[in-house]
Amino acid sequence: MNANISLLAARRHVNRMCVHVGRPLIESGTSGYLGQVEPLLFIKNENNDPGKRKAACFECQPRETDRRTYPTCTIRNTPSEPVHCVVWAKFLFNQLFGELDVESEDVSPDVNDPEAGGTAPENNESTPTGGSGENSSLWARVSVTADFETIEESLAWRLFNTDVLTLLTMKSLWENRPERKAPTPLDRETLSLGVKNPGLDSEDSGTEVLRDQRKLDLPGWISLFLSSCRTLRSRAGISEANSNYKPITWDKDDTEAMDFVAAASIIRAMLFHVPGCADQTRFTIKSLAGNIIPSIATTNAIIAGAMVLQGLNVLHNRIDAVRCVYLHRHPTATGRFLAPCRPIPPNPHCLVCAGGPKRELRLICEPHDMQLSQLRDEVLIKWLGMLAPDVEIDGRGVILISSDEDETKDIEHKTLADFNLTGEGSAQHRLRCDDFRQNMTFYLRIFAGTFDRRHALNTWTIDGEHELIKDMSEGAVSLSGEASTSTVLATGSKRRHDDDDVVLDDHDDNEDDVVFELERPSKMPRVDDVQAVGDGDDDLVMLD
Repeated sequence: MNANISLLAARRHVNRMCVHVGRPLIESGTSGYLGQVEPLLFIKNENNDPGKRKAACFECQPRETDRRTYPTCTIRNTPSEPVHCVVWAKFLFNQLFGELDVESEDVSPDVNDPEAGGTAPENNESTPTGGSGENSSLWARVSVTADFETIEESLAWRLFNTDVLTLLTMKSLWENRPERKAPTPLDRETLSLGVKNPGLDSEDSGTEVLRDQRKLDLPGWISLFLSSCRTLRSRAGISEANSNYKPITWDKDDTEAMDFVAAASIIRAMLFHVPGCADQTRFTIKSLAGNIIPSIATTNAIIAGAMVLQGLNVLHNRIDAVRCVYLHRHPTATGRFLAPCRPIPPNPHCLVCAGGPKRELRLICEPHDMQLSQLRDEVLIKWLGMLAPDVEIDGRGVILISSDEDETKDIEHKTLADFNLTGEGSAQHRLRCDDFRQNMTFYLRIFAGTFDRRHALNTWTIDGEHELIKDMSEGAVSLSGEASTSTVLATGSKRRHDDDDVVLDDHDDNEDDVVFELERPSKMPRVDDVQAVGDGDDDLVMLD
């Protein structure tokens, strides 16, 4: 499934609605040449009892997204992958032409980088620490001088020479690091060649090659950077450093905006000797910047057909015939592109569909820093997919978060520690979380943790069932930046999608069907108990 965070949130919502009303769900998705169809909730439960559920829901297994986050110091100081340079270029675009935002990321060298140790230069006008968040700050640092005829040339010199020289003074970033090569600052000769270079619009670069797929040298990308920057500055109406202007929103389909990001990211990649930088094109940068996975009509058609077939199996009560179907890019050992397998059994610890006692998760955080607003927005809504959370301290009846925002607006800036929820000792540090719009209730047990802020992307993490962890109740938990924050909704193992993890057979008997192996158990149990889906009044939800 090609799931960015917004699409994943939508699928979670549909899944929870189907669990609530007892409707089967056929989930599918494609990613280039790959695709899958997963029948979910297809076995009818008596009285819609979650405790008797025999078919998994969408959230019974962890769902990963392709969206990644990167430490700021890596983006600003030590890029090692093309995507690092693309993220930096998009930050640069927003600072130069975007909306004024106090939280916008700075692109200047981060002299507070812990890796720099004591080698970082002292803060002065030429080595800004960033964090001002003013879009005009970069324009204010550059000007037309005798050395540069245009402000665009001055900006390029600032970004690709002055700032790179600043990074070179942080010697601990480069010394005794064989895996990291020190960057090479832009020189005046290359900048002068870039001013005269026609860039992507050169007639000599070969008309047989599409503009998006042309490979240029460093002066060629410098030329594209200068021309696109000039056009964008004119569109935004930026005439002086602190003048009013019309903000531009970055869009991958905006030609000048895409030219700017492509040129800036490839120039930076070349200066920092990023592997593969010479092979980067406007097309490859667009794929990274827009997080685009090309859509293939044939793949969509195959998956749509498999989706309909599985939907018919569900509607005609052929539960034994229901299969998950996975489309591979290359044929398997038996020459098949489509690999069917038995549906996954429901996860008994699923936060959404499991029956029995209310589920309990562990929130490992720094209680003195975790504000109620952060708990609501980042943990409950964004991470756990709640719509309108209501949170109270279990056993005390103290309301911390309400679905009626005005009710708890005055305390949302308070931390968990302000309510004696320190996660230490033998005291009860458990929250009851309800979402009546999704008919969901679970408990959140608080544990105190320490995080390595130099590497940690979040200052909190969530794990599954409390009973599975024995050593946490004895003290605080120490977490480094490498700790995973992706084990949240289910404790079941993730499925592997490699060809070696499936067993194929040409026969269609139940005993010879394809099975997926989990990472810890041997083979998944079969769903033997067959129940009718119901009469024709039941709806079937097909999610694509």
